[in-house]
Amino acid sequence: MLFLSRAAQCVLVALLPVFVMSPQFSHGQAVHSTDRFGFVILTTAQAPSLVSAPDTFAGGVVVRFYNRQMQREYLVLTDDYGRAAAALREGDYCAEAYGTDGRRLKLEARKRAKGAGCLEIKANQTIEFSLTLAHDVKYANTIPSAMIPY
Repeated sequence: MLFLSRAAQCVLVALLPVFVMSPQFSHGQAVHSTDRFGFVILTTAQAPSLVSAPDTFAGGVVVRFYNRQMQREYLVLTDDYGRAAAALREGDYCAEAYGTDGRRLKLEARKRAKGAGCLEIKANQTIEFSLTLAHDVKYANTIPSAMIPY
């Protein structure tokens, strides 16, 4: 079971109407009843400065999943523990990490083999995917609080 922080829950609740009610989805593409979705359980971590030490979870990372051929992109914000779940249309995607200030983050070179950072989404399937930030990356990981009217 995935538990989100209060801030992440507020962001998801605030963005839900945009995705549900908007006839336009990423890059002006209409949502059709025949669209097929797969699911990603995402983890973001940060590499340690010592090779023998374990990675630590990196929360508040914005992950961009993109497919240049289909001109699609999805932005996902990880919770305080570096976890998130996302529904993506079928296809091949690559991913990159950003701080909440929009600055692209460097990924760990030791974990970036050829093809790392890319994944294939199949309908009705769930995959686990992770990105590891370089050990020396410092990034913004907070979002402004939302004013909810009474």
